Amino acid sequence: MGQHGNGNVKALPGGGYRVRLSVGGKKTSKVLRGVTKKEAESWAKKKVLEMEERQRKRLPDAIRFSALLDDYQDAYFDDLAPNTVKTYRISLAAFRSFFVREMKDPAVDEIRKRNVNAFLRWRKTHRPDGKNGTNRTRLPVCSNTFR
Repeated sequence: MGQHGNGNVKALPGGGYRVRLSVGGKKTSKVLRGVTKKEAESWAKKKVLEMEERQRKRLPDAIRFSALLDDYQDAYFDDLAPNTVKTYRISLAAFRSFFVREMKDPAVDEIRKRNVNAFLRWRKTHRPDGKNGTNRTRLPVCSNTFR
């Protein structure tokens, strides 16, 4: 792909490649580590096809994690008891602190197992509001949440 009509693949110092693409005015950039140039170019071609297909079908862009949390809250909180809502808000605050603030609000389809593991490590030393320090009333995060 090197220089391509939809973008480019450039080697990075220290290894890996930066892929920059543009399809129909929508731009994306991704750093791929531990791959060959051929693998990076293959990823880029697949991503261009995916972006073109989304555009053809007029599908919305990938949903951001913050929008997922907002949609969940809007869809389910009205039917819950007040104390349940209070407890859920604490849990969602922890997710929001890490994924939205720390990870800069990634698209849901970009979140990987390593990100979930990083959240679980982060959660051991951070309160739901994102501040350092543990909290005795901290709620555990069930691993089933991520399955």
